[in-house]
Amino acid sequence: MRPRRRTENKVNNEAVNLEFRKHLWEAGKSANENTDKAILTLSAGALALSMTFLKDIVPLKDVIELPLIIAAWCAFGSSIACVLFSLYESRKAIDVQLQRLESQIAGDHESASLPNPHIERTNRLNLVAGALFFTGLILTILFTTFNVKRYSEMNNKIGSTNGNRGYAPAQLPSTPKPGAGYAPAQLPSPSAGQGPSTSPPPKK
Repeated sequence: MRPRRRTENKVNNEAVNLEFRKHLWEAGKSANENTDKAILTLSAGALALSMTFLKDIVPLKDVIELPLIIAAWCAFGSSIACVLFSLYESRKAIDVQLQRLESQIAGDHESASLPNPHIERTNRLNLVAGALFFTGLILTILFTTFNVKRYSEMNNKIGSTNGNRGYAPAQLPSTPKPGAGYAPAQLPSPSAGQGPSTSPPPKK
């Protein structure tokens, strides 16, 4: 009876362990997929938001530290590329694991125990994608901070310059008195020796 009970307990423990491993595998796969989706969405959103900043908030001709935003775009683009490669490697890892499972069921334990290189590549790509995303985010924050500060200083300088000048309203035209006629300006009197002669013409 005791050996039978031990065998049953061993089978039950193996079943529990197998179920627990399956649960961990599914949880890890779901976490990786959610992480990839989040990085992909945030990278694309940050890329679009930074372009909108240059288009609608600060004109391109007035920006400073332009290499910062260019480096941020490169980081976001590389992050998106890493996520896409990570999804591809994840799919390959699942295919290889299915082959390992089939080998284990067939009794080929040596092939089933071989490491899966795609799992390591997927993990590395996920880490690189996250690092590139945070790098691009930091560069974008620095670029935005510098340009918003400069833009605010320019507006304050323009406002203070205009505020120091007094506004002089134009004077209203003087209204003529009732019944008064318009008196044209007098012609300038000619200087001596240059004006026309006022003596009568000689008689013929």
